[in-house]
Amino acid sequence: MTEQATAKHLRILGLALVCFVTSSILADEAASSETGETDSGQTAETEEKDSMFFDPEDDWLDITKFVDSAYGFVPLVIPITEPAVGYGAVALMAFLDRPDNLAEGETMRPDTTAVGGLATENGTWGVFGADIRHWADGRIESLAAGGYVDVNLRYYPDTGDGKSLDYNMKVPFGAIRGRYRFKGTPWSAALGYLLAETRVTISGDLLPPGTEVSEYSLRMAALNPALTYDSRDNIFTPRSGLFAQASAQFYSDAWGSEDTYQIPAFLSFGFYPATEEITLGLKVGARTAHGDVPFYQLPFIMLRGVPVLRYQGDTVGELEAEVRWQFYKRFSLVGFGGHGAARFDNGTETTTQSATTYGLGFRYEIARGYGMHMGIDIARGPEDTILYVQFGSAWFSP
Repeated sequence: MTEQATAKHLRILGLALVCFVTSSILADEAASSETGETDSGQTAETEEKDSMFFDPEDDWLDITKFVDSAYGFVPLVIPITEPAVGYGAVALMAFLDRPDNLAEGETMRPDTTAVGGLATENGTWGVFGADIRHWADGRIESLAAGGYVDVNLRYYPDTGDGKSLDYNMKVPFGAIRGRYRFKGTPWSAALGYLLAETRVTISGDLLPPGTEVSEYSLRMAALNPALTYDSRDNIFTPRSGLFAQASAQFYSDAWGSEDTYQIPAFLSFGFYPATEEITLGLKVGARTAHGDVPFYQLPFIMLRGVPVLRYQGDTVGELEAEVRWQFYKRFSLVGFGGHGAARFDNGTETTTQSATTYGLGFRYEIARGYGMHMGIDIARGPEDTILYVQFGSAWFSP
């Protein structure tokens, strides 16, 4: 599946990788419960289990200790609530390898190997595998991933009459990426390579711009460079700091692509602690497309409340603001709103579509030691109200 057409799914998978550790207690505690041989031993185990579930400082449910000790095989199921594909789930099995020689209090992203699958109510399904490794004290990160997806989506031509067309894509894909974090700075640089074979089938008589037949195959190969600045105080639910990334996808026959085109992008979001309880956030994103871009890879507005691929164009941008109020102990309310626009130039005229969204959310601080909150967002867009399950910030980037 293309990176643009599966942005929301990849985001959910990224969230899942971060949250693998939160479910490992299921396996760890099941194993430890079998080791008790006496009543007193079982009582001691129960007390230890309780202490792993609750923070001794406030006696609230907390999984910080799970995260600290959760390594090995970890199962996880993450819900999909994206309207573009319908309700469904991602099921994962991962193996986490604890970094060696960590000093007291020192943390480092674990090496992770994962396999899994996804399925949704509109018939979309897929299988995948990924391996993430860290080298040179965490400064170098390698990623290798691959899989197969069969996805049913909808394209909305900018005709002004609300018409749409359904299409299916069957996509075997593979990707590799290397990232280098510059020591002592918030900067990192990455270079990736994506190879995919898309088999597209369009239903009905209506065809997207630049498409002459209803069924065809296209091989895509891209180099993906990225430069990132990240000063967030944590990657889960930040209270301060800035994340900014300039990236691009370069598709060319020089490295295996049938068509030549480019999709540069910029993403930035920052957080500011206005008071002890209130955190302000702002996100800005922009993407452009140049060359013979397939219709399913055209950039689209990415806001809570707008389905994936609903508003596409060759130039897209959005702005979203958020306020989080931690009003009582670990509980927070979130309010957010955004606006996005998609411009499309077909050579003879330029049209623009826009979307304004707003919504409310609820969070619980599930891992205080890591500053991680989880909960739900309910967002209203131009056409529908959408529910999102959130682990960490809605603007998550690991």
